[in-house]
Amino acid sequence: MLCRVDQHQYLYIELFCSEQINWSNVTFTLIDDRIVPFNHEASNSKLIKDNILNNHAKNASFIDLHNWSKDNIPDLAIIGMGKDGHFASLFPNMLTNKNALDPKVAPDIFTTEPNGNPFHARITMNLAMIIKIPRRYLVLDSEKIKILFRDFGR
Repeated sequence: MLCRVDQHQYLYIELFCSEQINWSNVTFTLIDDRIVPFNHEASNSKLIKDNILNNHAKNASFIDLHNWSKDNIPDLAIIGMGKDGHFASLFPNMLTNKNALDPKVAPDIFTTEPNGNPFHARITMNLAMIIKIPRRYLVLDSEKIKILFRDFGR
């Protein structure tokens, strides 16, 4: 299971995918993606298929988030945080969107208006679905993001 994948997260995922396990039992999806053509440079799906599903992980499966069932809670998530405080495609300007950020609503996968950088419409799991994932790893890949995360608790 993956989320927003950038240079730093890719290093962690590359290490993870170098493990020699039975990859035919592994299915990847994304917690969020940009709604762009598959071959677009901003497509996280393209990044996964081109860079992750090879070498040891070539026998793993990939299900695009558009085809992932909201009833299928992943076992593991690697989640990044943007410099604006967003994770998945759940942005600070969505604080009043109950379906997006209320942990008590039903798990859901939904599309958003264009948001973020790059500025694209997105598809994302809601917070209720993400917190049901039993193993979640948050990658804080810069000092600015570490400070932002630290300040959330204040």
